Formats: sequence, structure tokens, C-alpha cells
Amino acid sequence: MKNKIRQLTVSGILLLSLPLFLNAQMGNANTSSARSEAKIEDSYTGNWKFEAPNAPEGSTEGDIVIKPEEVIMTFDNAVGFPSKWIKFRNDSIIYQTVFDGATVVFSVKIIDRNNMKGKAVWDDGETEFIMKKDLGVEL
Repeated sequence: MKNKIRQLTVSGILLLSLPLFLNAQMGNANTSSARSEAKIEDSYTGNWKFEAPNAPEGSTEGDIVIKPEEVIMTFDNAVGFPSKWIKFRNDSIIYQTVFDGATVVFSVKIIDRNNMKGKAVWDDGETEFIMKKDLGVEL
């Protein structure tokens, strides 16, 4: 009888400690994920040139400044359009901005250190979105 109680007690302790163990592992995963996201953000930040071949006239090319907290897009040296939100995930960046009342969501993947490619989507359409690092400008 004492052995059964001892076995149940050991089993109970193991079961009770399982959530603590899993929680600690998830905390470690979140920490390493945050570290890798910070590293990803570093590879995106800076000044970029973009092309959007099928975008409405006047917004087919321009400049982008990517910071960890926002993206600012300009066309023909016009006033910058800041992003409403930005997310860095694995090998991609997703952000949203508003142009002339239209909400546009951009999703691009890093190809290499100086190139990203993806698409821009808005209510009336979408276009390929190509970004090249502006190597002549420093932040």
C-alpha cells in the first residue's frame, strides 16, 4: 500500500511539474524567436528603392525607409506615407499603409541582402512589388 501511495505521489509530482517544464520551454522558444526576429529586422532596415509595375499611375516606383517600428514610402519626392503597422516574420515583412484613402497591404520576402520581392494588395487589385537596397544612402 505504501509503495502504491509513493508511486502515485511521484506520478502526481511529475504530472504537476509538466506544465512548469513546458512553460519554461515555451519561454525559451519565445526568447530565441525574439532574438531571431531582431536579427531579421536588422537585415531589412535601411533605405530601399521599389517598383510596382501594375500599381496606379504615380505610384509605380519610389523610395522606402524601413525602421524596426515603421515603413515610410515616398513617390516622386512627395510627402512620406507611414505604415499603420509592421510585422517581421521569418524571412518576410508585412506592413499596411494608406494612399489616397485606399488601404494597401505589402508582403515581401527577402531574396538576399539587397533584394526583396512580393506583392502589394488593395481593394481594386494587386501588383508585384520589387525592392532593391539603396546602397548609395545610409540611415
